[in-house]
Parts: sequence; C-alpha cells; structure tokens
Amino acid sequence: MKGVITILIFLYSANALGQKNASPDNARIDFSKFRVHKITLHKPLTTFSTGCMLSDIIVEDNRFDTSTLGFMHKGSVDMESLIKFKNGFSNEICNYLVNSIDRPDSATSTTSYKLICFIKKLWLTDEIYEKEEKKNLPASIQSGIIFRAEYWVEKENVYIPLYRFDTTITRDKNIYRSGNNYIEEALMFSLSKLSSFTENKIEQIKSKYSRSEIEQNNKRRFDLPILTDTLRRGIYITFEEFKNNQPSIKEFTIKPDKKDDALYVTDEKGKEVLLRELYGYTDGKDIFISSAGNFFRLYRSGNSFNVYGIKSLKKVRDLRVVESGVAGIGLGASQVPFFPTGTKSGYIYKLRPAPFQLDMETGEISLVSGKK
Repeated sequence: MKGVITILIFLYSANALGQKNASPDNARIDFSKFRVHKITLHKPLTTFSTGCMLSDIIVEDNRFDTSTLGFMHKGSVDMESLIKFKNGFSNEICNYLVNSIDRPDSATSTTSYKLICFIKKLWLTDEIYEKEEKKNLPASIQSGIIFRAEYWVEKENVYIPLYRFDTTITRDKNIYRSGNNYIEEALMFSLSKLSSFTENKIEQIKSKYSRSEIEQNNKRRFDLPILTDTLRRGIYITFEEFKNNQPSIKEFTIKPDKKDDALYVTDEKGKEVLLRELYGYTDGKDIFISSAGNFFRLYRSGNSFNVYGIKSLKKVRDLRVVESGVAGIGLGASQVPFFPTGTKSGYIYKLRPAPFQLDMETGEISLVSGKK
C-alpha cells in the first residue's frame, strides 16, 4: 500500500509540473541571453583525393537558422546554453575541407573547378530519439548530429551539381564534449564520393545552372507563408497548415485546465467541444505548438523557430520509488504512462522543459532515427 501511495504522490507532482510549464504564459524566454559555448574543428587526421583539379573551395550556409549549431541538454552546462563556431560557420567548415582534400597537381590536369559546398542542415543535439523494439518503452535518447550538404563545382560561371549527402550520426557522447567530433565525422563521410568525379565524368553531367538560378532555388526553401505573411488567427490541425499560414479553424476559445490550457471549438450543434488533436494555434500575435500534452510558444530565429518546451518524459533517479511498489499496482504501461513496462528500481519519469528548434521540413522539434 505504501508503494501505491508513493506513486500517486508522484503522479500528482508530475501534473503540477505540467501546470507550471504549460503555455501560454506571461514568462517569455530570451534566447539571445543563452550562454554560448564556442567550438573549433581539429585538423583532419586523414585526407581525400579529388578526381579533378580544384582552384578554390567555397562553403555557403543555407540552413534555416544560421545563428547557432544547436542547444545543449547534457554535460557541465545548464539548459540555457547553445553552441557556435569560434571562427564563424563558413570559415570553420571551409578550413576543414581545405585541409581534408588533396588537390591534383595542376601539371597533370587541364581543367580547374571551384568546389562549392552548400550546407542545408547542420544541427547538434542531445535529443535524437532512437526507436525501441518494445512498444511500451519510450525511445532512448542519443546525442549526435543531423547533417545535409550538397556538393557542386563551378567553372566560368556555370554551376554543376555533383551529389547530395544526408546523414544522422548518434553516439553516447554529449555535444558539449564532442560537438566538434560529430561535425568532423559528418564532413569526412560527406567527402567519400568526391574522388569519383573526374573531369570526364563532370563533363557528362547534363544539369547546369547559373548563379541566379542557384540563389533562387536556395531562397525558395524559405519562401513559406508562415515566415513571410501576417499571422492569421486560428488553429493549425497539421504542420502543412502551419507552414502555409492557413489555420483551418478560425474560431476557438482558450480555457485554463488543471494540466494545461485547453482549446474548445463549437460544433454544428452549437456545443463547445474540446479539441485534442492539433498541431498548434496562433492568437494573431504569437504561435503555440502542441507537445507532450502542453502548448509552448514559438520564438522566431532566422527562418525557423525556437521553443522552450517538453518533448517527452525524462528518466530521473529517485530513491523513493521501489520496484515492488510499481509491481503491486498491477497496471500496464498504458494505464500508468509515467512508469513504462520494464522500469528499473529507483527511476521515475518526469516532465522537464528544454530548448529545441523546430525542423521546418518535418514539423518536429527533435529527430526520431536509427543509428547510421
């Protein structure tokens, strides 16, 4: 009976925590005041040969948000911390690529190209969710990098696409200690195809573009109504409605609830109905998205949004919880969500807010992936 009381007390405290961190609220997060942890890339231990002569290497930052590399959730830091390059994004990446590539001698090559690396995504995070085989267990959380880049060559103002590289790398080491190592590993993997592009192979590529076409294509990614138009008050049922700034439900009422603020809409009979399945909503001034049963405010950052919210339950050591107490209730994981089947003695799951960034391509604030 004592074990049952312990768990009921915890469930009540978890709900109270949900109330405290629920949005909308009056407390706004100032991401500009976050502590900055600066990193630099090491000199590569190995180099790659190229199939053609390169006169120059250029890196262009084409990410949705160019202001940071990621938020830190683990290590000797608090939650209000982020990562940046010590010497600037393009400089750090370019220097690493220059030192990673062995260029053919000009005496053995008749044609010279500029190699251009467009970075589309580079995000360091301690919140990459690994899918578990057992359905009742929450996804394990790994640290790592989400990375995507495109390699092109340019000669006489003609741009030729070589290949796209897309990967997610996860490890047990947090990004506070190993952020630069994750970036270096992703960059090294991305260069693996470069040696196959000889002058003859490049000449056979039919796709060719001008500089203006490249710029228009890169900017098109950011040409989203939610980024360019005036907010329209309403509820977004899906991420697509959010991106297009087209809320499908215009009228709604917000009512405080014991756990969080609830949204009500009026059905065809004039009755107020609680809306449970939605992506988010806007009051015309601020945008809130739904996550872990709460609403959290979005903060514009470049062509993306930051959010200080809750993605999932966190596993926390707690000596008050004993295995016999959990087993004594006789309830499955679906009935007691804070205690998934297989929970070890001495651990509980709590709501814990943290900074995230919205992925403008998927609508998620974290990535669910397998290891690569």
